[in-house]
Amino acid sequence: MAVGKPQDREYLIRVDDCHFLHSVEDRTVNSTSVPSAATSFAYEAADRICRRLRRRGFPMCVVSNIDGRPATYQDIKS
Repeated sequence: MAVGKPQDREYLIRVDDCHFLHSVEDRTVNSTSVPSAATSFAYEAADRICRRLRRRGFPMCVVSNIDGRPATYQDIKS
């Protein structure tokens, strides 16, 4: 289990069922199926990016833990 404040922990952005965000270059979203190759973010930054990506046509985009599970309220507040 992660230790520390949510903003200090690392989270991934799951773009769809099996891809994680690697980078965004101009209007191109680059993803990877390998979690360790994905970019990690503090929760607040990952949430902002997910909201933007959902507006851009990625409706399944969610903030996830490093194991790919969507970050729940319990994960964030602990």
